[in-house]
Amino acid sequence: MRQAGMPPKSVKLNGGAASHVASADDFSYADLDLIFPMEVENSDSFDKVSGEDDRWSLFSLHNDFGRCIELKFVDKMRRQFEFSVDSFQITLDSLLDDFNAPEPKVYIESMFGDVHQAMAHLHERLIDTRRPEEIRGGGLLKYCHLLTRGYKAARPSKCRQLERYMCSRFFIDFPDVVSQEQKLRNYLDNHFGLNNDQVRAHIRLVIMYYR
Repeated sequence: MRQAGMPPKSVKLNGGAASHVASADDFSYADLDLIFPMEVENSDSFDKVSGEDDRWSLFSLHNDFGRCIELKFVDKMRRQFEFSVDSFQITLDSLLDDFNAPEPKVYIESMFGDVHQAMAHLHERLIDTRRPEEIRGGGLLKYCHLLTRGYKAARPSKCRQLERYMCSRFFIDFPDVVSQEQKLRNYLDNHFGLNNDQVRAHIRLVIMYYR
């Protein structure tokens, strides 16, 4: 990338893997998500997602166990998280520059906005987000996944409103039964393999309630 004149500004561990590092508990995650912030002059260098608020490319390295390494090369990205508990990014530059440093320091931030509040949600197993209508699929599947793991709404009084937003966006992005079923199958296979009956039941109940 440096030889091509497009060096990344930094390397960041993102999403569930970053939450796993930040959590005092064993926060499970499916993918290793790395972000490479970059600066480019035009959108021709990004052939995946390009628009007014988005300009980035994604490369996924999959295996047979539903786990993958995701490499995201980002000029700009409107939405980089679904919920506060998976909104963390850890800058890895100090580790990569000197892997044998005796006391390496890394910088952690939250795309949710308030890193202390997001950390509290992570440790207390609470669900919260902002503007769920911006999330593709509304974050519905991840929300149901968190419920099966014992997470609860950080703001119970807003829970029904949040679910309505998530379901509305889910039905917009996946308007027919075929696309809904395909999205559901892909999510379950990528995150659980065959052990997905409990999550499947939660997702179906929420969808049926708001349909």
